[in-house]
Amino acid sequence: GQALLEHLGDAEAVIIGTEQVNDTLLAALPDLRFIAKYGVGLDNIDQEACNRRSIGIGWTPGLNARSVAELTLGFMLGLTHNVFHTSALLRQGTWHKRGGVQLTGKTIGIIGIGHVGREVIRLLAPFSCRILGNDIEDRSAFCREWQVTATDKEAIYASADIVSLHVPLTALTRHLINAESLARFKPGAFLINTARGPVVDQAALQTALESGALGGAALD
Repeated sequence: GQALLEHLGDAEAVIIGTEQVNDTLLAALPDLRFIAKYGVGLDNIDQEACNRRSIGIGWTPGLNARSVAELTLGFMLGLTHNVFHTSALLRQGTWHKRGGVQLTGKTIGIIGIGHVGREVIRLLAPFSCRILGNDIEDRSAFCREWQVTATDKEAIYASADIVSLHVPLTALTRHLINAESLARFKPGAFLINTARGPVVDQAALQTALESGALGGAALD
């Protein structure tokens, strides 16, 4: 808001993180000519407003892909081996010996095979998982190289032990995971979202977790 406006002042170029850049802000910055996005995902920047005002936008695809992919792998291991739940119980004074299952050999659904999705698939190589992948772009060459079965989202929901989301936040992906899609998940499956939060309908996720239909979820 006002603090951001005062900070940017009469700058011609700015570096933006997660701050909201909308038409109102741009109208108050007549000298602005270029916005550099630190990180990935342009959902906090009104791109149409920038185009109308001839303001350029730049970003570095894949900037933090390895970091997010490592976190995703950590979530996969933590969920399958029941690390998170038993650790929380232990902090409350309850020793619950339930070690979970191996990640090795599981069916993993990767929705979004961009920079992060591809990196997750590479990191999964030693675990001999069956990997199902989905993307709106043609990723056939990559899928062939890494033994990924390219398929539709419905097939992923139906058979994946873990569904991991690596899509940008757009009109198409907002609430991609909702009550309807969660109902199609394999009973006891895990959901991981290291993409933008609104890709998942949080209320529907809570319901699926409380009912036990979903085995667990990890969100960043």
